[in-house]
Amino acid sequence: NASPSVSRIMLPMFTALAVFWAFGLDRLLSNGKLKRIFTILIILVSAGFVFTSFAKIYMSANYWGLYREDFEWARANTGSNDIFIANGQCIPYNLERTSLYFKEENLEKADYVWLNQDFWLDRRSILDGNSLTFIQSKKYRLAYSNKETGTEIYSTKQ
Repeated sequence: NASPSVSRIMLPMFTALAVFWAFGLDRLLSNGKLKRIFTILIILVSAGFVFTSFAKIYMSANYWGLYREDFEWARANTGSNDIFIANGQCIPYNLERTSLYFKEENLEKADYVWLNQDFWLDRRSILDGNSLTFIQSKKYRLAYSNKETGTEIYSTKQ
């Protein structure tokens, strides 16, 4: 999930690079003992970046796999031109359907509403209380429900 917080992960790296720059990289590498420590440090940092990348890929694949059934149902049981109300960017990507953010005027254009108030993988997809109450007041027909994941898909067309 892309978000503005991604850059915060790299901020500590700039501090470390600034220290090396301040002491002078040539000076650090001229001392044999420091050169060995610096080389080991670079190897460890590089291995850490590689390991965390693999860990993130593995974890995200497993977490998104929990919702596989929900997305498969939506793709199999809705038309490819159907429009969903689904906030965020990850749900529309996995639905493989056109999606609009929740606005009252968008409900008239939409065929389905995706609701999951516990969807922590993309917090932007969780509707605020007023939006949720408004959708519930419409008494849309429940087309799909998964109690394990908390996903509900409502059909806006009666």
